[in-house]
Amino acid sequence: VTEAQIHESSVCPDCQKKKAELAKTTFLRRKKMLMESALIQEKLEEQIYSR
Repeated sequence: VTEAQIHESSVCPDCQKKKAELAKTTFLRRKKMLMESALIQEKLEEQIYSR
């Protein structure tokens, strides 16, 4: 009887690479959203103070 191999994503190089790519994408998406939010806030404040 052969033993079934259990895939361990924590030690699999391909899974680690994919996880790193997803983490980078998530980080960049959040960073972009924060920057856009700050820019919108800045524009709103300019509008308020220029009146």
